[in-house]
Amino acid sequence: MEGGGVDGRGKRRAEGTGGAGVLGDLLDRVEHGLTTVNGENVAEGRFVEVDPPKRPVFTWGWAEGAMPVPPGSSTVEITLEAVPDGTLLRLAHRGLPSPEACAAHKEGWTHHMDRLATVATGDDPGLDDWM
Repeated sequence: MEGGGVDGRGKRRAEGTGGAGVLGDLLDRVEHGLTTVNGENVAEGRFVEVDPPKRPVFTWGWAEGAMPVPPGSSTVEITLEAVPDGTLLRLAHRGLPSPEACAAHKEGWTHHMDRLATVATGDDPGLDDWM
């Protein structure tokens, strides 16, 4: 979390896709750069670099909600690497404005990466009532 960012590494199993399906799904689901995280928090970003099937980079910020991270003010980079037992996912979130923002985003990314890991094993993570 040094330098205004959140770095995370996780080994996630994604049978047979080498990560291509995850990135393709991500790109297919983004509409106009906005995504509602919950009813009160709307994130906004734009893809600035895409190297299918292994690396999207996008800006990140909050169009609506209490987090003081304006749209476009931070950058998220995801890399996917095929490994013998699945796919290694690395996520780096850079440019967050404060230690509080780093802590909040680390909590959020950890929550969502855990849910992704559940899906990657073929299980259903259930209803997401976080936040």
